Amino acid sequence: MSLPKPLRTRLKQDLKSISLSPPPGCFAYVPDSDQPLSLRASITGPPDCPYSAGTFHLSITIPTNYPFGPPSCKFLTPVYHPNIDEAGRICLDTLKQKPLGSWSPAVSLAVLLTTLRALLESPNPDDPLVPEIAKEFIADRHEFDRKAMDFTAMHATGPGPEEGGVEAGAGVEAGAGVEARAGVEAAPAHEPAPAAPEPAPAAPEPAPAAPEPAPGPAPAAPEPAPAQEAFSEGAEKENGGGGKRKAGQEGGETGADGEGVGKKAKVDGGGKVVLEESSAGNE
Repeated sequence: MSLPKPLRTRLKQDLKSISLSPPPGCFAYVPDSDQPLSLRASITGPPDCPYSAGTFHLSITIPTNYPFGPPSCKFLTPVYHPNIDEAGRICLDTLKQKPLGSWSPAVSLAVLLTTLRALLESPNPDDPLVPEIAKEFIADRHEFDRKAMDFTAMHATGPGPEEGGVEAGAGVEAGAGVEARAGVEAAPAHEPAPAAPEPAPAAPEPAPAAPEPAPGPAPAAPEPAPAQEAFSEGAEKENGGGGKRKAGQEGGETGADGEGVGKKAKVDGGGKVVLEESSAGNE
């Protein structure tokens, strides 16, 4: 769709402004590049009012004489409000051309969306579109607030676009209209929760105990005790007369035949000491 240059320039400027500096709680975009004058917008309910928990979607139709003529706006989300009827039509001076309203070419799309959001916070019961709700607003504000909150919970709390603005690259191609890229620049998505930290590595297994030293060679068997040598001195022998004398004493005893007899002590195989006689002449 070919657009007049003044309209194309102004629309590009308004969309870029919303993209670079979106008004609080508002954004707008072009859903179909073949219909560059048909916009979609969303506003979040202002705080401290019955609409604070809701997100409200609107359609905005740009006239061919924009910005000299005001856009046509309509709520797509049902709203319980004295200045918004069941069809979503809005009673607001800013949307009316002079002398009936206060529209001015100086009103940008960002200003218009901000004004619509302010209407939710501050209804105007003196210029109602739904007189019954306006009367309730004046006579029983508590009941009005309760119904508006229930309506908001029922119709305006479902999933919807997040607050943001149009893409920074949104513009108007020469003779073609608003770019297809003039879409919502969604608010930065919430980053996923960080993954749980990996469990600490298991403590290394203790090093195996040092092997026990190999048993050394068995101790050598004790050497056998030396054989008891025969001794001649100190071995006592009872004498025939009951006295004791040293066995093996050199010099023989006098025998009956007067010859000297020598005696030697020896140890036999049973460990006993025995005396052997030998003649003095044999020694």
